[in-house]
Amino acid sequence: MGTELPQTVSPYGPIRRRRVACMASIEARAGSTGTTTWRVIWREAAVKQSERFDNATSAEKFQRHVEAAGDRWPPGWIPRKGWAGTFEPDAAIPSIPTTQFVTDSANRRVKASEGTRANYVREVDRYISGTQFGQ
Repeated sequence: MGTELPQTVSPYGPIRRRRVACMASIEARAGSTGTTTWRVIWREAAVKQSERFDNATSAEKFQRHVEAAGDRWPPGWIPRKGWAGTFEPDAAIPSIPTTQFVTDSANRRVKASEGTRANYVREVDRYISGTQFGQ
């Protein structure tokens, strides 16, 4: 199966360890539009994991990273996004103050009565507006 690792000695005697063979695999999948995607599949702690790629070269490279990490997500990899160093937050998302966001959210509640909405806004004014969290 796997290759034998050197024995280590503990206070209780020699410890024999076996290196488990990495088992990440690549699966080509044909889409309904005729495009092909590649999926790298492996088991991490008995749970099936996968990541999808648009080309075989990227899938093979990622497969090697998974195997080098011992059948785990590679360090620095963000699932469904890519490497942490290449991930850029979306600049189109505006930054609004928390107070404004919560007040707008309370006012958009369709099923809440007018009294409930007024209570939400009062709570925002009481507990959030004057704090650094409300900025």
